[in-house]
Amino acid sequence: MPRYILRALGSMPPTLIGVLTIVFLIVRLIPGDPAIVFLGDMATPEELARVRAQLHLNDPLPVQYARYVGGILRGDLGFSLKNDQPVARAIRGVYPFTVHLAVAALAVSAVIGVPLGVLSALNHNRPLDLVSMGVSLIGVCTPLFWLGILLLLLFSLKIPLFPAIGLGDPGDVGSYLRHLALPAFTLGLSTAALTARITRSSMLEVLGQDYVRTARAKGLAERLVIYRHALRNALIPIISIVGLDVTRMLGGSVIVESIFVRPGMGKLLVESIYERDYPQIQAVVLVFALTVIVVNVAVDMLYAVADPKIRYQ
Repeated sequence: MPRYILRALGSMPPTLIGVLTIVFLIVRLIPGDPAIVFLGDMATPEELARVRAQLHLNDPLPVQYARYVGGILRGDLGFSLKNDQPVARAIRGVYPFTVHLAVAALAVSAVIGVPLGVLSALNHNRPLDLVSMGVSLIGVCTPLFWLGILLLLLFSLKIPLFPAIGLGDPGDVGSYLRHLALPAFTLGLSTAALTARITRSSMLEVLGQDYVRTARAKGLAERLVIYRHALRNALIPIISIVGLDVTRMLGGSVIVESIFVRPGMGKLLVESIYERDYPQIQAVVLVFALTVIVVNVAVDMLYAVADPKIRYQ
């Protein structure tokens, strides 16, 4: 078990270095001059040259990269060109809201997707299975922005159950949760469809195993057979989808937070791209990537909890 955990943790540094390098290079390929963004179109050539020197834009790429990595190792994510504040401060102000959105969406995905997949497996090739898998296929294929707009029109404008936009009052739990509901369901429903299909496939495979047939032959209650023997052993593929779900949710937050005008990392990234705020773009993408890496390492560790065989490999 400790060796397995060390292997999982050991995969983090190389992945993070690769992400740092890719983000650094991609940001440099984005059209636009950061000096012009910082000073505006009316800046003189002398002013532009001075800002480029301050931002070290005239240095060779290897020197810029070394300075960039060195700053991150010191905890310095840079200074926003547009907001005139440290990037870390801007991220700290919105990161919790994106985490709340992702956790709520993950809960929606699990609560809907796992039971639906189990029911489909138990009713294999019956009408319930065909209908649920047809609905899940539609869910997988439905664009996130279309689903978000549809839910907004239906449950905020047509049937005013939830607020249309905004964050609500974080100090008022009721208001905050009501503003969180539609964005969370938008993200959660899109991933619940995939979770249901993975759960169904995994359950069908496990239900055909000899130990399940033996448990039934011994007269165990069907509920015990399903939940204690079948579902528990079908968890590995379901757990693995959590890492993919988190990646999809962080990417989807860019769309969902823009649709519902909700402060968060996704909305901050969109604004940074529009404003060509290179330091902020780099920092937001880096935090996204680090979150995905940490979640996937945690998922790898959960494998060892769910499957004892992995602990001793």
